[in-house]
Amino acid sequence: MSESCETCRFWQEISGGTNGLCRRYPPQVNIFAIVEFAGEFDPKHPETPTGYKTLDEAAHDYHYLHPATDESNWCGEWRRIKGQIKGQIKQ
Repeated sequence: MSESCETCRFWQEISGGTNGLCRRYPPQVNIFAIVEFAGEFDPKHPETPTGYKTLDEAAHDYHYLHPATDESNWCGEWRRIKGQIKGQIKQ
């Protein structure tokens, strides 16, 4: 058994694929999502010169996410799945 995300008690697989979410810590603000939403048309703010959100407005939307990882990733926070014995493969 390798100490990878796939075998960690804090990892949650997404839709049966090789990707998942690390739930070791609370969700974090995702700056990439904030930047992505900046410049989006926002009908609630038509008073802006272009009708588009500024970066400051997008930042107030608060996008919190758990880190997305591949099952083969690893880190120093790995913990065995409860009830799993050393050497046992996750099924």
